Amino acid sequence: MAGLLKPGFHSGTIPKAYAKLRRATWRGAGSALAHREALHHVEEAIRRFVERELIALLEESPRWTPHVEVGHIEIASNRVRIELGCAALQEDGTPSVKIAFEEQSGWLLGSVAQRGWIAKLDEEQLTVLENGLDGFYKLAAVDMVRERIEAELAPDGDAPPYDVADEGIVVWPDGTYKTEVVHRVTSRFSFRDVRIEWKTWAEAWGAVAKGRARRILSGPSILPVTR
Repeated sequence: MAGLLKPGFHSGTIPKAYAKLRRATWRGAGSALAHREALHHVEEAIRRFVERELIALLEESPRWTPHVEVGHIEIASNRVRIELGCAALQEDGTPSVKIAFEEQSGWLLGSVAQRGWIAKLDEEQLTVLENGLDGFYKLAAVDMVRERIEAELAPDGDAPPYDVADEGIVVWPDGTYKTEVVHRVTSRFSFRDVRIEWKTWAEAWGAVAKGRARRILSGPSILPVTR
């Protein structure tokens, strides 16, 4: 995912494709169709990635019962949003779940942009989902997770307004934008620096199979919290 969104000589597939599409559209060139087709191929590659590295993992767990499918994938020049549908948990009109990846000032951020049917999961299923997302974010090369940032900024309440900039995490603690505090991206906020050892990964999934689900990572959850 980092290779798709982060600009660079050998990366930044999506922003490069959008830039070419804009130029071709402005010139009225016939190549615009080819650039749209290229973005469609990117969408299909993302769909397969989610199905292989997240959904297949969840559904291999005996503690995970709801069937999940990839829905609409929204691609913008610096953002990808992936819809996860679950018919069994959406029969009453509960919305789908949306996972977001954003490139911001050279950082790749991951987040659950829409909580949706996650609110209906029991504690064991939440643990399975969180562990699966931990690994999925790692494979996607996520630098920071919004839920962890916000938990660090406000452990017991709502996080103040903030932004991710070149110099770090810019926070306006009083909500008025008059006072600005900049936090460097240290291990406190970084997900990139968090290591998941293979032994830890295997033991956690083995424990789930035995009915003793436990989180792979300590510290703030990567799932949204309902206050």
